[in-house]
Amino acid sequence: MSLCPLASLGLSWCPGCGFGRSITALLQGNLQRSLDYHWFGVPGMLIIFHRIFSLWQKIKLSFLSKSVI
Repeated sequence: MSLCPLASLGLSWCPGCGFGRSITALLQGNLQRSLDYHWFGVPGMLIIFHRIFSLWQKIKLSFLSKSVI
């Protein structure tokens, strides 16, 4: 069962579903399958990891600045 309107219409390819499947395949270590689902999965995953890292750094600096006071 899918909530995707394109999948409900019977279309076999959806950019949103493909992107999600691409990231899932990438996290499972299957680069070729990831690229087959959607080419933007790899750059998208890099953006997500960069955002996680930058937020982690911001939280860490905030915590350290409060600890010093």
